[in-house]
Amino acid sequence: MPTKNTDAPHRSTQRVLNILDVLSHSDDGLTMAEICRTLRAPKSSLFPIIHTMAEEGYICFDETSNHYRIGFKTYLAGKAYVRGKDAVSVLSSQLQRIVHACGETCQAGILSGDKVLYIAKVDSPQPVRLFSDIGRALPIHCTAIGKALVCEHEHDELHALLGDDFHLYTPRTHATFEDLWEDLQVVRQEGIAHDRGEMTDSIECIAAPVHVDGQIHYGIGISVPSYRLTIEKSAELAQLLEDATTYLEAVLS
Repeated sequence: MPTKNTDAPHRSTQRVLNILDVLSHSDDGLTMAEICRTLRAPKSSLFPIIHTMAEEGYICFDETSNHYRIGFKTYLAGKAYVRGKDAVSVLSSQLQRIVHACGETCQAGILSGDKVLYIAKVDSPQPVRLFSDIGRALPIHCTAIGKALVCEHEHDELHALLGDDFHLYTPRTHATFEDLWEDLQVVRQEGIAHDRGEMTDSIECIAAPVHVDGQIHYGIGISVPSYRLTIEKSAELAQLLEDATTYLEAVLS
């Protein structure tokens, strides 16, 4: 008895994708008959799919020419892809500008479950600096970028994500959720998060959230050996982060 191929594409879903594909290659659009002929599919099979796609705005129908074209929602989906693809390069350019200005390592991260995933980094030119890697995931509770990313979460939502008790990486690491929550209230008020040697002894970090369309999507942070982080330098780094986030939010939103 033949077995069902579970890896085979779903026919209706495949036809939706095929319709979008053929329309994306036609500047003037295609009639129903032309779509059916191109896809070698009967009108009875394609009509309900095309009708639904048009009703939902993923394709549009020109009553004058009887042609179907790519719709506005498909355009928005494509725009979102381009924005996501370009975001890392835009972030990296700002990280480079910060490193050029202050000489310290700069990173960008996003939330990935209950961790911070680092997606961009520019190293300090100085011999004593933070060593980390793009693609590395670190805990939220002891990283400045992590705190920046979750500073606008509601109490219960964040508590459900992180739990009550935290691993202690250094004597300065927050031990409980309520300790972290108290810290986050300051972050929310000031717009700047701090890791005061909470992940790695003798390395501190200052970070800020980056809002896209009103929500925090990214965090950017500057890591500094503790002996180089004076009060004056902290103020300088905070200003660099403020300038960078203002620019990024304007470009990425």
